[in-house]
Amino acid sequence: MFRKKKVSNAENGAVVIEATLSLSVFMFLIVILLSIVNICTAQAKIGIALNQTAEEMSQYLYFYSLSGLNDIQAKVYADSSETRQQIEGLEDGITDGIKSLQKFGRGGSELSDTISEIKEDGSNVKDIVQEIASTDDKTAWIKSLVKVAGNEGFEIGKGYFAGALSKGLMVKHLTINDEIDCDRNLRDMGVIDGLDGLNLNSSSIYTNGTEDITCLLYTSDAADEEDSVDLGGRRISKKKKK
Repeated sequence: MFRKKKVSNAENGAVVIEATLSLSVFMFLIVILLSIVNICTAQAKIGIALNQTAEEMSQYLYFYSLSGLNDIQAKVYADSSETRQQIEGLEDGITDGIKSLQKFGRGGSELSDTISEIKEDGSNVKDIVQEIASTDDKTAWIKSLVKVAGNEGFEIGKGYFAGALSKGLMVKHLTINDEIDCDRNLRDMGVIDGLDGLNLNSSSIYTNGTEDITCLLYTSDAADEEDSVDLGGRRISKKKKK
């Protein structure tokens, strides 16, 4: 004959607690897994749309390359390379000096080290200024400076155009069968602010006369929000096929 084992209330309570803890851990892991799947799915869908956008931009902008404007800009950029290097050197020297002061202000460096760094940066700036001042043909240098400014202005204009064009094409590729618009689709995927949460303003076309077309996508607000997707940076570059 078998004897029935008597289970105490304490043992029953222990079993209930273990089952509750196991179920809680299991549900927590399921939620984490689903969140990871949601993030990966959103990144994959938007990555595909971004790649399609870059491909389509390269096709549309082929006519721009035929206009000859890109070759003109490439020549302007090459002709003003020396002046650009001087300006960049001045900018770097001044920026490094400011960073040294900020570092000292935060207590990140000793006064003697800060003074040495500022002296070195100031010396570099002084050398560049003297080099510019000793230029024999001042008129040619001014013309080169105008070319630098013109090229930068042209790049800014193309940047605005590239951002608007790439965002418009992204809307096209993220719209589902004319039933779910791009904004709703992105919100369903967990992208903060939907379409407004996608920043494509850093996209570029034929940078400085090259044949590069870059679609740069970045979202930065989602990291601090619950139930959201942080896409980080996505860069897709295409070159015009000859």
